[in-house]
Amino acid sequence: MNVIRAVQQSLYVIARSIVKNDEDCADAIQETIVKAFSNVHRLKEPTYFKTWIIRI
Repeated sequence: MNVIRAVQQSLYVIARSIVKNDEDCADAIQETIVKAFSNVHRLKEPTYFKTWIIRI
């Protein structure tokens, strides 16, 4: 979970720029985290985790 905490602020800023209310923003971040953990086996280079999760 430390990796999520490390990117949480970036995810919030990006989600907030796309959706305008906090509830939709929280939903978008939650969906991103679920997708990331479901597909983490596809991540070829762990050092690019932040870039990878933001693209999700």
